[in-house]
Amino acid sequence: EAQTGVAISSDALQELARRTLRQGEQHADSTARFAGEYRKLAELAEGPRIARRLVEDVVEDRGEEDVWQLLDAVAAGRGGEALERMTRFLRSSEDPLAARLSFFSLLAGFCRQLVAVGGLLVERGLPRGEANYNKFKLKLAGDLQAELAGGRKNPVAGLHPFRLHRVYLAASRFPAPALAELPWWVLETELRLKGESGDPDVALADLIARLAGPG
Repeated sequence: EAQTGVAISSDALQELARRTLRQGEQHADSTARFAGEYRKLAELAEGPRIARRLVEDVVEDRGEEDVWQLLDAVAAGRGGEALERMTRFLRSSEDPLAARLSFFSLLAGFCRQLVAVGGLLVERGLPRGEANYNKFKLKLAGDLQAELAGGRKNPVAGLHPFRLHRVYLAASRFPAPALAELPWWVLETELRLKGESGDPDVALADLIARLAGPG
């Protein structure tokens, strides 16, 4: 700001940082990219302050994506955000193939938890859609993580209550027939990722859209 004479709004600053800075990268590289884009924006700004819209229009998104925020967007049913985050996650990766398979592994684990929690909700007659985390933790988490009949291990027994709540809310959105099909969706996606699809990114996007879709 001192060099260019042009300020930047707080939301534009956050978006510029998100699009330019990367963790694990040498500090000088990230800050140089940030400074260069700031100077470019200052020249294009119409007025004394850079607005977020100008950042979105001008600055190429070369930042990095938080994979857990991506998974949270899927769990919450925010399909558009999830697909946008997935595209950004793959684009910013140095090895898109490895990133794609790594995220699919995480997503497949989430799907297994969804199926388990959905089944437990039916089997134990538990209410759906409790959005208050503290109430969920007090009244429902214990029932969902209790031992299964016959001493079998509960697949969500060791899950942190916060993550369990995310899975529970997602499972609450799914009708029983969709949950019954979920293992097939995962298998179908895995086959497409491993060679049965000409565009594996589309295969992964299709699964994300299905998971975010119900409700």
